[in-house]
Amino acid sequence: VYAYKIEARKADGGSGTSEEKGKFAVGEDGNTPDCIGDNCHKPPYEGDCTNYYTDTYGLNSRDSELCTAIAWVTEEGIFQGYSDRTFRPFTKINRAETIKVILRGFNATILPADGSKQGFTDVDPYAWYMPYVRTGVFNGMLEGYPDGTARMANYVNRVEMLKFALEAARTFVGLDVYGYNPAYTDTDPAAWYAKYVGAAYTYGLYNTRSYSGGNYLDPGKEVERGEVALMLYRMDKAEIMAK
Repeated sequence: VYAYKIEARKADGGSGTSEEKGKFAVGEDGNTPDCIGDNCHKPPYEGDCTNYYTDTYGLNSRDSELCTAIAWVTEEGIFQGYSDRTFRPFTKINRAETIKVILRGFNATILPADGSKQGFTDVDPYAWYMPYVRTGVFNGMLEGYPDGTARMANYVNRVEMLKFALEAARTFVGLDVYGYNPAYTDTDPAAWYAKYVGAAYTYGLYNTRSYSGGNYLDPGKEVERGEVALMLYRMDKAEIMAK
């Protein structure tokens, strides 16, 4: 089974793109099967990250789920590696990159930059990330800070990442992200992020640690590229991502 993605851009350089994604199978009759394996709702995915990146050798044996997630986000066109054929799964990711990959993960329609700063004081209205900033603001994913900044170059922590991803799920899939028991020892039930961490626990979106009978999320921990890939992969498996 092969996956493809076709993206069309205007020849005159104007704004706006269109794309199509799909899959096809090459088999005995050349037809795409209705389902594969025991799970006929969604075909099983068995990706190997070492097929794509030189810095993931051994990862498939140390952390096979992470390796599969990296292969999946690559084949889905969600993440791109670097020009030296590395993925850098343990490198921290900033807010601009995070918004971009989440929107791509949900196959969102990206609004073109309109020359404005979207209400933020610290962004370049013509920077590469502005279409994603505008789309994130429009869809309630990105609100910025009380001082009017967006801080797109800052690394993103775990609860900020949860807000981006779960607000995308709420907007594009209709997921009710509220009402879950937070279930983590180190999260404040009165904090702004409390409504998101319960869903994170329910769907197992992060690898967490246990100590003395408690579950710890480490909400302030800065997120790595591999963690983002793994979260989106788990959301897809839980069927809480748009298609």
